[in-house]
Amino acid sequence: MTNINLLPKLAITHGLKIFIGSVTSEPGFLLWLFLWFNFPVLPFKGMKYTTFDTLTVRQYQQLYAIHTDKETADIDKVIQSVCVLTGLSERGVEQLSVPEFNKISSEIAKIFSKEIKGEPKTFIQIAGKRHGVIYQPATLSTGQYVEIQTWMQTNVIENLHKIFASIVYEVKGKGIFKKRLKYNSDNHPVISEAILDCNFIDVHSSCVFFLKLWRDSIKALEPYLAKELKAKGMNPTQIQTALKSYLDGFTMLNGLQTLKT
Repeated sequence: MTNINLLPKLAITHGLKIFIGSVTSEPGFLLWLFLWFNFPVLPFKGMKYTTFDTLTVRQYQQLYAIHTDKETADIDKVIQSVCVLTGLSERGVEQLSVPEFNKISSEIAKIFSKEIKGEPKTFIQIAGKRHGVIYQPATLSTGQYVEIQTWMQTNVIENLHKIFASIVYEVKGKGIFKKRLKYNSDNHPVISEAILDCNFIDVHSSCVFFLKLWRDSIKALEPYLAKELKAKGMNPTQIQTALKSYLDGFTMLNGLQTLKT
């Protein structure tokens, strides 16, 4: 887990690594120290990087993997995270100036700690095509239900794009000519891959809203499911185990609110 409080210190460490090697004269180095401690985040132009609001699903998942890696040192986590936001290699990140590195590091700190707030979308663009989002769990097909249940059993964050691909449908035409295309599980791999490049906040907000509705619907069905399982010959212990498997995936919902775990 990355210690967010260390980010400024890590940025300074990175800056010293660069500038001790490049600023050879003592006056020049002292001037840099003065500027750094008096103007820790300087504006700069030319360096493009992803912000919290423009983060894609793919980038969020990459940051999550970096953030939860217990084997990687904090400074390496920050450098790898900057790579994700800028598209630079680690070598490229090492060539950044301190103001550039510190500015991007502050964006990383925001992503790691800020509560994720957004509105669920009725429609969303996926690979240039308009898609609607299903928010009525009862309208799902058996195939969609099985898909979602499968993705929920492992890691909701890592499978966010796969879950979302199971609750969207393509829309053709506009107005009175608008037509909802039938869900086709054969297209799921292609759609889920395309969702990786969609705006993370849009997908996250829509997905979490659906999952909360789905969780509530599953809980409401518990008595019915228990009765059905009992009719199939299951004993009370087996029934509890089966019901627990239905709801286990929802323990990840709180973890979806921020990258803090």
